[in-house]
Amino acid sequence: MTRVKEVTASEALKDLLDTYWDATYVKKPTIIATAKVNYGKVDTARGDFIIIKLAPAGEDDRPMGNYTYRNQTIPVLAEIRTKQDDQRMHDLKNELRYICYNKKHDIDFYQLVTYLGFTTEVERDQNYWRGTCKLEVSRVGVYVLD
Repeated sequence: MTRVKEVTASEALKDLLDTYWDATYVKKPTIIATAKVNYGKVDTARGDFIIIKLAPAGEDDRPMGNYTYRNQTIPVLAEIRTKQDDQRMHDLKNELRYICYNKKHDIDFYQLVTYLGFTTEVERDQNYWRGTCKLEVSRVGVYVLD
């Protein structure tokens, strides 16, 4: 039996954003999917970034019936970083949210991406804007090999 290489939720979300980002409305930022962020490479002076990473809560597997199937939910964070201004941060967030709402079933390897909310951390004195989108990637009825 051939095993399928599992795609991480952060990589699947990055691919979704890369595929559907519409640069006619908002210039596309650099999108990074990672479990560990090397913040030395994230130089906002060179442009805007969206860093997609798994949330500290980890994934949630729920067995169904005789445990041959499971439901899987994975919390994901998409951190937006810009040095331009508050409006640019919200424009990036709005495009990300638009893609999640309108292409929620187009995510590879998973069945659904859900946008859950947004929080900001603004450092105006340093001319730096950062916000974090809370997302959830899920699949239902996944077959589990014994």
